[in-house]
Amino acid sequence: MATRPVIAAAVQEHRDAGADHVCVQVQPQRDDIVPALRALAAELKLRPRG
Repeated sequence: MATRPVIAAAVQEHRDAGADHVCVQVQPQRDDIVPALRALAAELKLRPRG
């Protein structure tokens, strides 16, 4: 299982290459996936749109 920094680095490579969408499958340790997605977004320094 990859760590957040490893996943974030792989996603960032795609973004740096011009991707505006990158698909990831997150399998959290708990039932709620939202905290895992928020942690990954924070690792990528992403902000909510709005």
